[in-house]
Amino acid sequence: MKRRKDEFCLSPRRRLQDSVPLGNNLYMSAIKLLETDPVRLWNLVHTKGSKVSLTRPLHFKLKQIISEVAPELIVVNNVKRELHKNKMKLSKAISSGTIGTDNSSFKKLD
Repeated sequence: MKRRKDEFCLSPRRRLQDSVPLGNNLYMSAIKLLETDPVRLWNLVHTKGSKVSLTRPLHFKLKQIISEVAPELIVVNNVKRELHKNKMKLSKAISSGTIGTDNSSFKKLD
């Protein structure tokens, strides 16, 4: 059997077979946590300062499961993402000096 290239990749992102730290020196594989408690895995990934990040396919599976189990978590995450994006755009407009001009999406600061 041939091994896939990504099996040797040393990445901080967790795959299905990788273990996820739960705290108090407890670990569980990502697939088992996805099957038993997807909300806990979602909260581990989406808390500020968390070191847990997932590969794209695993995060996609998690998002599909969460959309069925607790869709309000996805809505909250989308609101936070949009707020973060707008904050970054505003700071870029302020630092470049384009705020209040026609090139900026922010016309004035109040």
